[in-house]
Amino acid sequence: MEPYYYRRSNFQNWFLPEATDPFTYVGCHYVDLVMFITGLRPVEVAVSGVRGTFPNGNEGILWSLASVRWDNGALLSVANGLGYPDHAAGSNDQGLVMYCEGPESSGMIVHDDHHRGVAHSYLEPERGFVPSATGSTRSRRWWPRCAAWKTRRAGSPEARPGRPGSRPCAR
Repeated sequence: MEPYYYRRSNFQNWFLPEATDPFTYVGCHYVDLVMFITGLRPVEVAVSGVRGTFPNGNEGILWSLASVRWDNGALLSVANGLGYPDHAAGSNDQGLVMYCEGPESSGMIVHDDHHRGVAHSYLEPERGFVPSATGSTRSRRWWPRCAAWKTRRAGSPEARPGRPGSRPCAR
């Protein structure tokens, strides 16, 4: 959700129905994020929008709701708009919640861009890095310091952090 004050900005001059909509502007990035996390590919997208009027009189699509079907049959719903309250905490409300299903259990990933945090639960806790006894964690405090594990040379298990003070996110 983008801030309401965008309606009073230069958005009112270019955020027009023939040029863009909230899904095209920001929602598409969540499709990219799900592709990156899962390796799945979208096979169908349906988007509906709600038109409104900017202060200068131009019409725009100010709200949208999209449904994305993936090649494994999964669905992603994406709600976007120019309506996050100007006086609310933070500058916007963006994030992703994914519920994942396995043969014996389920898992989830929650990314909250507003608070710059991630929480997750595992399908198979015994096979993953689990920093708590419950199989879930909220990694907000240390997330910005994380670095991906990288190998120094082919076949080497040595980790190389991205910058001083960083630590690996997973093993």
